[in-house]
Amino acid sequence: YSFVDALPRNASGKILKRELRASFWNHSSRQIG
Repeated sequence: YSFVDALPRNASGKILKRELRASFWNHSSRQIG
């Protein structure tokens, strides 16, 4: 589990899951959805 202070959201208020996953996939050459 990873705890963050605030979830990244777009202008309409939806959570940006791709930005949450980016920190876990930045060391890999492949990225999954």
